[in-house]
Amino acid sequence: MMRIMRKLFTFFFLIVATQQLLFQTGCAHIVPPAGGDRDTLPPIPIKFSPLDSTLKFSGNKITIDFNEYIQLDKPFENVIVSPNPSKQPQVESRLRTLTIKLKDSLLPNTTYNIDFGSAVKDINEGNVLRDFIFVFSTGNFLDTRELHGKVILAETGKTDSTLIVILHKSLDDSTVAKQKPFYYTRVRGDGSFRFTNLPAGIFALYALKDANGNKQYDQKMELFAFLNEPVTITDTTNPVFLYAYSEEKDEPRPSTGSAAAKAEKKLLFQTNLDNKRQSLISPLEITFNTPLKYFDSTKISLVDTGYHPIAGYRWVQDSGEKTVKLQYDWKPSTVYKLISLKDFAADTLGNQIAKNDTIEFVTKRIEDYGSLRLDFKNFNKEKNPVLQFVQQGNIVKSFPITQNVWSEKLFAPGEYEIRVLYDDNKNGKWDAGKFFTAHKQPERVVLIEEKLAIHANWENENAIDLKE
Repeated sequence: MMRIMRKLFTFFFLIVATQQLLFQTGCAHIVPPAGGDRDTLPPIPIKFSPLDSTLKFSGNKITIDFNEYIQLDKPFENVIVSPNPSKQPQVESRLRTLTIKLKDSLLPNTTYNIDFGSAVKDINEGNVLRDFIFVFSTGNFLDTRELHGKVILAETGKTDSTLIVILHKSLDDSTVAKQKPFYYTRVRGDGSFRFTNLPAGIFALYALKDANGNKQYDQKMELFAFLNEPVTITDTTNPVFLYAYSEEKDEPRPSTGSAAAKAEKKLLFQTNLDNKRQSLISPLEITFNTPLKYFDSTKISLVDTGYHPIAGYRWVQDSGEKTVKLQYDWKPSTVYKLISLKDFAADTLGNQIAKNDTIEFVTKRIEDYGSLRLDFKNFNKEKNPVLQFVQQGNIVKSFPITQNVWSEKLFAPGEYEIRVLYDDNKNGKWDAGKFFTAHKQPERVVLIEEKLAIHANWENENAIDLKE
């Protein structure tokens, strides 16, 4: 009997132990569900020392604590202290704390703000704390006046967020080239800018592309903008617009020809034919690999399929001496031949084409093009508007417009960016400004936000509002 009782006890003990083991094992594998919403919130400042908007500040150190671990992204570039100190502060982060150590003596009775730009972000997801500004004053009050506006690229009507806008207390023109600005701020993606915590006063206002980091206008190839008159900062200063330009273009040095061409000692060329098809509305272009010394139009001929010479065309050589254009009133769906002798051209080294050549091509059909009509609202003839069609950043067509309706029977299909140049001197092209001595603003271009899509064999009609 005792043996049976021991067996039953052992049996029940094993059952209970097994249940407990299963229960404990099951508990060990119970975990919270994986995943969850991704953290999209930037770090939040929760403690300041000294407090934000402190008056009579006389220290040299500021600490800011956040609700999560932070990291700094390019603080030297992103953090702006206004007024601009001669020595930039040291900005560091450790865990949840941001520390700013001021290395320059502070001006008396002056409001300072520290704009962190996109420098502060959390460690885990890289969420950026934007528009974060810390303000303090060495005097008894905070300056609260503002100045805002927009910077537009005069040649294209677009914007450039790499520009900065600067304020100088001195109104002398040479100051912008010789001294660092007293105040400066960034241009945002939409071209807008904003100064805050400014004192009342009169300032010279500029914008520039600070390529070398000195915040001075010292290169005519830099983008630059200026306001004709000084700006007066009051409690209700009106918005201002600046139009940036480069007084000189950074043109690439002319090529002396490819190494292959020099090695082979022959001249090479290519045409702008599209799969052996010639445009009805553009010239036939021949582009050489090196600048030409001479071009003999009597040794290159346009003929029909029966090799009969065609009259009425002419050759035009561009100023770069590498392209020649055959201008002709092309007939649609027609086959032509271009016959060239090998000595019809030579480059500056005397190299010629390797052999005589014949290029056969056919012109496109009328149906390969669309017609285009544009109706302009708020049209102003007095501004001498020039309509520009742009593809891949290049102006492919431009037309002066003299009335509020413009049309073209044959227009190459594709997507175009539309710009309108206000051509002050009526020379048909955009002209840059000039600051020193002349104070001449650049000619302006208005960019039409919506792109224009031209469809083949279609009557394309669009309305364009030129209201600014």
